Amino acid sequence: MSDAGTTTETTYVWRADRRYRIAAGVAIAVLLGLSLRVLMAYGYLAIIGVALVVALAARVWWVLLRPKLTAGPGGVQVVHGLAPVHVPWPEIRRCEPTPEGLKIFTRNAGVVRARYPQQPARVAGPTEADATAVYLVQRAAWARRPTGPMPVYVPPQPAPSARA
Repeated sequence: MSDAGTTTETTYVWRADRRYRIAAGVAIAVLLGLSLRVLMAYGYLAIIGVALVVALAARVWWVLLRPKLTAGPGGVQVVHGLAPVHVPWPEIRRCEPTPEGLKIFTRNAGVVRARYPQQPARVAGPTEADATAVYLVQRAAWARRPTGPMPVYVPPQPAPSARA
């Protein structure tokens, strides 16, 4: 058995900030609960209003809660847009953090956009998006030509003023 079969690689997941996910989940639950209450009180007369609330809840889930970027043993999985996209490690050539998310450039000039992590505007020092881009490029290069230990994601250290 080879060493490649016995190594366990950590799977990393990037998605919207936890506080935004919690706030969105609570808001969706409250709105759906109130909609159910209105529907029970007014019956079919409230269907249009309830349908609008359900559509709003679905949109928040689609835009904020659904998108994520997962990096694991087989490559990168990007959940954004209509269908999830799987990019094998050897296909990744470079990554660029942007305010809209991470742009992953693949072989044959392909581009895959991940909504998270996002590069905040006017932030000094390395960000999570920068660290993620570096990790993905290093891991892809290692998958094409494994030399030395496999790269590991290292989250950025908070700024000294943020620690105090």
